[in-house]
Amino acid sequence: MANLTNKNIEFLSDRELINILRSILEEIDAVASLGAHRSTTYLAVSAIEGLFGEILKLKRIDSSTVPQFWPKKDGKFIARNQLSLNEREIVLQEAKALQPDFESLYKPLRDYRNYIHPELEKNQTPITQSVGQRALASLNTLIEQYESLRFITHQEWSLKYGIAQVPADNVIHMPQNNGDPVSLIVCELSAQNFQEMTFRVRIPPDAIFNFIYNFSSLDKFMGARIEGRIGWNGQGLHDGRLVCKKWRKWDISGRYTKESSPSPQKLDHIVKIVLNPPTNFSITVDGIQLELESRVHWGFRPKEKIGFMTEWGDVSILDLKVQTI
Repeated sequence: MANLTNKNIEFLSDRELINILRSILEEIDAVASLGAHRSTTYLAVSAIEGLFGEILKLKRIDSSTVPQFWPKKDGKFIARNQLSLNEREIVLQEAKALQPDFESLYKPLRDYRNYIHPELEKNQTPITQSVGQRALASLNTLIEQYESLRFITHQEWSLKYGIAQVPADNVIHMPQNNGDPVSLIVCELSAQNFQEMTFRVRIPPDAIFNFIYNFSSLDKFMGARIEGRIGWNGQGLHDGRLVCKKWRKWDISGRYTKESSPSPQKLDHIVKIVLNPPTNFSITVDGIQLELESRVHWGFRPKEKIGFMTEWGDVSILDLKVQTI
């Protein structure tokens, strides 16, 4: 059976919906491979309709976002879950939540959705191979637009590498990806839009977590590392300020003082990041502010981006809270 559908739908936070959609995607693979164009079209459009509803929620699009295009009943805006499929698409288009060319690809499929009732297919254009392919292309286009996004604390984050699962708005799981231990996720907003950030990070033994700042590309960023590996002196094996000048070629340039180095023997750490005012950048772990030896500065640049990166082990960020400006 050919793998015809894009199954990278971890941008959804509802695990039950993810499982349902994955089942639909696998079924589309099966029927499309057999040339069942009707079934391919029905299932693909059904999946698109489900994704439309979830994207509306994840992007927090409501009647206040595009009031001139939001349907009304008896003079009042209708609820988000009462929008028809056509209305959902119009609202998403006007909110710029769909690619500009999506409408031209998807529009011809609307009428075919009703063919599930045989009497409505009389004297109509039949569902041919090209229709099934268009439905498949529309579904993959929609998923590809969102596959690298994650919706966390009402903000959009971009998955730059690896895996980031978001089972709740304030929780991120970053497991290894088929043996590759590195994952990196970055907020779409620059650091200057934040005042403060707090979270609990769970670092299993021998795992590594980095709070990333000054991110401009995979080849240029900095971070504050918290170790799950124990060094000869009882501190984190190689903790401190991480500097990346080429992807996968980062170094520690500035170690923490002994007094401020987080204990690698702890499973959970409480982390507080202060970014307001932007020049007052500080990181506190378990109630102790991280300090770098030899008066090394963090080198924080507020116009760059922030995020999380893991190296080794299945790291989780829990109870994430952010204060934006």
